[in-house]
Amino acid sequence: MSGQPDIEEKLRAFIVDELLHGDAGDLTRDTNLLALGVIDSLNLVQLRVFMERTFQIRIPDGVQPEDFHTLAAMVAVVERLQAKS
Repeated sequence: MSGQPDIEEKLRAFIVDELLHGDAGDLTRDTNLLALGVIDSLNLVQLRVFMERTFQIRIPDGVQPEDFHTLAAMVAVVERLQAKS
């Protein structure tokens, strides 16, 4: 099981590299990525696949886009799903 700083670090690196094209700007753990348009339907699929492969979890279909709106929310999803396995 990964720890919170490790999970957040990996998620942040993916978001900066893949979704923000290397420009972290003012990205914090509480930046609303949905409101900024960083997370759209295509990026949500990319993010979901990354999370499942990186953290060896299965994200159920019932998880809502709002669960991916911030880094903090994504860390919480990963931790919750890791605890179930």
